[in-house]
Amino acid sequence: MRLSIVVPAWNEGRRIAGTLKRLRATARPDSVEIIVVDGGSKDGTLKFARESADKVIPLGGANRGAQLHKGAREASGELLLFLHADAQLPGDWQAALEAFWNSERSAGSAATVFSVHYGAGFRLAFAALAANLRVSLRNSAYGESGLCVPKSIYEGAGGFPDFPMMEDLALCARLRPLGRIVRLKECIRPAAHDLRRTGPLRSILRRFAYRMRFAFGEDPESLFRRRYGDGPHSPPAPEPWDGEALLKKAVRDRDFP
Repeated sequence: MRLSIVVPAWNEGRRIAGTLKRLRATARPDSVEIIVVDGGSKDGTLKFARESADKVIPLGGANRGAQLHKGAREASGELLLFLHADAQLPGDWQAALEAFWNSERSAGSAATVFSVHYGAGFRLAFAALAANLRVSLRNSAYGESGLCVPKSIYEGAGGFPDFPMMEDLALCARLRPLGRIVRLKECIRPAAHDLRRTGPLRSILRRFAYRMRFAFGEDPESLFRRRYGDGPHSPPAPEPWDGEALLKKAVRDRDFP
């Protein structure tokens, strides 16, 4: 079963070289295709990516949903694994994916994700528990979890929308009618920069706030500007919002993305 790994990149620098080299070192030879879709990096990301990737596609602008979808369209594998450039997969990631998708357990499944592990300590463990429970309770997952989808199902669902953020939750919503999203026991280690910078509780609340805004119709472009300012990966903008009113409405409508 050939597997294509799609990595969206934007100013990752040398970090992406380490990620891709780990993928090569842990994958069976000639069984994996690595595709990097760059969103206009200015720091040498393209050079580092070309050292290990099979395809490097310059897209011109940083838009994660568009980057992921472009990579999926260019992929030749039967399985698509969408991986953040700073995430670390477990050493047995390929065996875990193939064991699931080649077994009867895959019947009725639309996608898999890995269990999230942010690191040692109670607060990081609590944040990981919240992310992992989301898969079980909501049949939804964040992109940092390493979403893996058969290409036929991905295409049937319509793929990632052209969103600069919330593209992961939007794809999960499209996949939900087609089957379950299954969490594997093997753990992925996302970099989780925001979580480490602001603390787990604030990070969880921030994610909740953006999910609520998205669920209640705010445009992803607006959410992106609210989160990052005028440019991608710039410091987070202030977040003036009526949290109490949004929470009351969410509880009343029982509408949680």
